[in-house]
Amino acid sequence: MELFLFFTTILQNFSVASPVAPEDIDLTPQESGIGRVPPVYQISFRSHRGD
Repeated sequence: MELFLFFTTILQNFSVASPVAPEDIDLTPQESGIGRVPPVYQISFRSHRGD
């Protein structure tokens, strides 16, 4: 429940965007010894307030 409230608050107060164009993002998982690991992504948070 606490994680839901945390992420809801983040999404209400910030816009989440990628500095890279959506078509340039590689969604292919990287192979690991046991399973698949998601690649590292860069994201930016912009406040909805004018601070």
